[in-house]
Amino acid sequence: MEIFSPAVRKLWKEWELRVLVLLSLVLQILLIFFGNRRKYSRRTWVRVLLWCAYLMADWVATVALGVLLNNMGDLYEDNKSKKPKLDADTQLTAFWAPFLLLHLGGPDTITAYSLEDNELWLRHFLGIGVQTGVALYIFLLAWSSSRFSILTMPMFLAGIIKYGERTWSLRTASNEQLRDSMITAPDPGPNYSKFMEEFTLKQCEGFYVVADEVVEGQVTVDVSSMGDISFEGATELLKAHYLFKTFKRLFVDLILSFQDRDNSQSLFGQISCQDAFKIVEIELGFMYDLLYTKGTIIYTRKGCWLRFITLATTCIVLVFFSLSSKHKCSKIDIAITFLLLVIAVLLELYAMLLQVSSDWTDLYLSKHKGVIRQVITPLQLRRRQRWSNSLPQYSLLSYCLTCQPMMIDSKIHKLFGIDKILEYQHVTWEEVTDELKDSIFQHLKKKFDNLMQTKSSTEEQKYQKELKDICMYRGSHALREFNQLLWSVEVEFDQSILIWHIATILMQSKENRQGEQQNEENKLTIKVDDQGRQGEQQNEVSSGQNEQKNEESIGQKEQKNEVLSMESEREQKTEVSSVQSEQKTEVSSLQSEHKNEVPSVQTEHKNEVSSVQSEQKTEVASVQSEKKTEVLSVQSEHKNEMSSVQNEQKTDVASVQNEEKNEVSSGQIEQKNEESSVQNEEKTDVASVQNEEKNEASSGQIEQKHEVSSVQNEQKTEVWIVLNEQQNEVSSGQNEQQNEVLSGQNEQKPKVESVQSDHKNEVSSEQNQPKNGVLSGKNEQNNGKDFKKISKSLSQYMLYLLVMRPSMLPMGIGKIRYQDTCTEATKFFQEHKSTASGIQKYNNISSWAINLFKKGTFDPYEIKACSALLNVNTVVPPVKVKGDRSKSVLFDACRLASDLQNIPKPNRWEVLSNVWVEMLAYAASHCRGTNHAQQLGRGGELLTHVWLLMAHFGLTEQFQISHGHARAKLSVK
Repeated sequence: MEIFSPAVRKLWKEWELRVLVLLSLVLQILLIFFGNRRKYSRRTWVRVLLWCAYLMADWVATVALGVLLNNMGDLYEDNKSKKPKLDADTQLTAFWAPFLLLHLGGPDTITAYSLEDNELWLRHFLGIGVQTGVALYIFLLAWSSSRFSILTMPMFLAGIIKYGERTWSLRTASNEQLRDSMITAPDPGPNYSKFMEEFTLKQCEGFYVVADEVVEGQVTVDVSSMGDISFEGATELLKAHYLFKTFKRLFVDLILSFQDRDNSQSLFGQISCQDAFKIVEIELGFMYDLLYTKGTIIYTRKGCWLRFITLATTCIVLVFFSLSSKHKCSKIDIAITFLLLVIAVLLELYAMLLQVSSDWTDLYLSKHKGVIRQVITPLQLRRRQRWSNSLPQYSLLSYCLTCQPMMIDSKIHKLFGIDKILEYQHVTWEEVTDELKDSIFQHLKKKFDNLMQTKSSTEEQKYQKELKDICMYRGSHALREFNQLLWSVEVEFDQSILIWHIATILMQSKENRQGEQQNEENKLTIKVDDQGRQGEQQNEVSSGQNEQKNEESIGQKEQKNEVLSMESEREQKTEVSSVQSEQKTEVSSLQSEHKNEVPSVQTEHKNEVSSVQSEQKTEVASVQSEKKTEVLSVQSEHKNEMSSVQNEQKTDVASVQNEEKNEVSSGQIEQKNEESSVQNEEKTDVASVQNEEKNEASSGQIEQKHEVSSVQNEQKTEVWIVLNEQQNEVSSGQNEQQNEVLSGQNEQKPKVESVQSDHKNEVSSEQNQPKNGVLSGKNEQNNGKDFKKISKSLSQYMLYLLVMRPSMLPMGIGKIRYQDTCTEATKFFQEHKSTASGIQKYNNISSWAINLFKKGTFDPYEIKACSALLNVNTVVPPVKVKGDRSKSVLFDACRLASDLQNIPKPNRWEVLSNVWVEMLAYAASHCRGTNHAQQLGRGGELLTHVWLLMAHFGLTEQFQISHGHARAKLSVK
C-alpha cells in the first residue's frame, strides 16, 4: 500500500533541493537580523525563534548537501558505462554547493547560542573537513569546463573562509583556550641565588650588609594617552577597553594582581554613577562579542581583509553570472540562483554596516584621526542599547494566589518542561531605573571609601581581613543598629532571601491598604469641597439675580408712585374747607402718635426679650463649648496613645467635618440674610401698593393713610432688621464656637498633606502651605529616593534568581525551601477563604489563564492575603511547633514583618533597601564568572553588572596577588 502517489513523489523529488536551499537562505536571514538582538532583549519569542533557527541552520544545509550529492550519484548510476552528459539544470544546481558552505559558516552576529557550543569547536572543525569534502566532490562530479563550473571556484573560496571563521571563533571562545590566552608568560621572579651569593661575599669581606626593601610608588592611569578623548564617548570607551583587557580574566575564574586593583581603583575613585555603569556596559558588550560572535576575527586587520575577499568574490560572481547565457536553464533555478547571490551580497553589506557601527570601530576611530574617521562616521547606524536594562520580577504570594491544581501528573509536567513554562508566566519585567543604579553605586562607593581608609592606616593583612568582611556582608551591616533582626540574615542565604522577600511584600501590602483608606478619605474631602464651592457659586449667582430684580421693581414702583401722587393732587377737591382739613389733620396726627407709641413699646419689649435670649444662648453655647473642649481633650489624650495610622484617619475626618460645618454655617447665614432682605422688599412692595390705592381717596385721607402706611413700613423694616441682626449674631456665635472647638481638635492632631496636587491649586492658601507629619498617599522618600520601590524591586528580583537562576546564587536548598513555602502558603490561603472577605483569587482555570497575561501591580486579593498573614500570632517561633522537617519559612517571614514594625517609620524602608542591596552584592561576588558570562546571551543580568562594578572598586577576593615582586637592594656599611 502506497501512502504517497507517484505524482507526489515525483513532485517532491523535483522540489526537494529547491525547498531546502531556500529554507537555508531564510534561516541565514533570521540569524543575522536576530543574532545580535538577544544581547539587549529578554523577549521569549526572540530567544525561541533564534534557538530554532540556530539548530535548524546547520541541519538544513547539511541535508541539502546530501540531497545534492545523491542527485549527482543517481546520474552516474543511470550511466554506469560512461560519464553522463550533464544538462544545464544539473550544472546550475551543482553551483549551489559553495553557497551551502557559506551558510554553514553562519553570520557574524552569532557563532554560539550558549557557552556549551563553544566547547564543541572540535565537532565543527571535523564538520568543516567533511562538508567541504562533500562540496568538493559534488564540484568534481559536475565539472564540465562550463561557465558554471568556473564560477563555482571563487564561491568555494568565500564559503571556506566563512566556515573557517566560525570554527576559529568557537575555538578561541572555548573555556580552555580562553584561559590559556589570558595566562601571562611564565615569570620566575628575581634571581634569588645570585642576590644571596653577592650578599654572602660582602659579608665574608667584613662588610655590614643589610637587604633594604624598595617601595614602588603607585602609577596612575592616564586616559588621555590612550587616544583622542575629544571624540564623542571616547573617555568611557577607552577606560572600558583598558579595564576589559584586565578584568576579562574574571570570566574564566582567574586571579588578578594588586597592580590591576590599584589601576582600576584609580579610575573609579572619582567617577559618577552614570559613567561607571556605562563603562561596565561597554566591557560586557566586548565580552559578549568575544564569546558569542566572530568578534575575535572581524575586528582585527586580518578580519577586515577576509571580509573584503568574501564580498569581492561574491560581487564578481554575481556580475559574471548575470552576463552569462542561461536560456537552457530552468527559470525557477535561475531565480533561486539570483536570490542566493543577491542576498549573499546584501548580507555581507549589512554585516559591514554592523561592524563599522560597533564599539570596536569607535575604539579604533578614537585612536586614529584623519580621513578614515570622516569616511566611516557617516556610515554608522543608529546606536542600540548594550543590554536589556530590565529587572525580572517574581512574587511568591502572587504565584500562590494564582496557581491552580495540576490537571496532569507533575512528572509529565517536568518531562515536557511545562512546569518551567508555568513559572515563566508569573515573571514580569521592569526597567532598571537610575534611582536603583545610584542606590547600588552609593552603597558600593561607601564600602570602597571605608576600605581605602583602612588601607591607608593599617597593614596589608588587616586590609585583606576588612575586605573579606565586606564581601561577607549580606544584611548584617545594614542591621547593626537592630540586633533583634539579625537572626533573619544569619541563616542560610536562600532562607534569608525567602524570609525577607515575604516580609517586604507584607510590609508593602500593609502600607498600601492604609494608603487606599487615606485616598478614599481624601477623595471624600475633595468631593465635599467641590460641592461647597458649587453651592457658593450658585448662591452668588442667585443673589445677584435677586438684587437686579429688586432694583428694577423698586424703580418701577417709584415711577408709579410719582404718577399717582400727581393725579391725586389734581383730583383733590378745592371745595373742602380749611376747617375740615385742620380737624382731619389733628385727628390724623393724634392717631399717628398713638400708633407710633404702640410699635415703639413692642420693639423695645422684643429687643429686651431677644437680648435675654441671646445672652442665654451665649451662656449655653459657652457651657457646651467648655464641655466639648473637656471631652475632646480626654479623647485627644486617648487618641494620642493610638497608632499613627488612626491619627491620620481621624485627622482627615476632623478636617472634613470642620470644612463641612464652616460651609454649612456660612451657607445658613447667607440664606437667612437673603430671606430677610427678600421679606423686607416684599413688605415694602405691599406698602407701596396700599399707598397707591389710598391715593385715590380724598387728599386728607390720602395724606393720613400715606403717613400711617409709611410709619408702619418703617416700623416693620426696623423689626426685621433687628431680628436679622439677632439671628446673624446667634449664628455667628455658634459658628465661632464650633470653629474654636474644631480648631482645638486640629491643633491636637497632626496635619495631613493633601494627596492630589491638582486639587491644591484650587483650595485656599492655608491648604497650600507645607504641612508637618506623615505623608499620605506617597511612598516614604529620603534624599529623593523611593526606598520602598527599590526594596520591592530587589526583593522580587532576588526571588527570581532563586527560582529561575539558582546557579547564580551560592549553593543551598533554595528550591526545596521555595516549594515547601509555596505549599504552606497555598494551604493557608485555602483554609482562610470565605465569601465576603476571602482571598481565593480565581474560581476557574479560564479566569486564571486570562490573568497570566496581565502585568498588574498589587491587587485587592493580595492585600487581603497579606492581611490574613499579618494577623497570625508569631510569638512562639515556628520551628518549635513545626520542627525542621519542613523547610517552609512562611511564618518566619510573618515574624520578621512584625519585628520590622519596631523600626521608626521614616527610616524603615531605607533600612530594608540597604539590606537588599547588601544581599545583591553578596550574591554577585559569590557567583562564578562562567555563570555571569552565560547570562550575556540572555539580555544580561543586573547581578553581572554589580559583580563587575564591585571588581573595579576592589571589592572582590580574586585580587590574590597582594604584593608582587619584592624589590631589595644591598646596603653595605
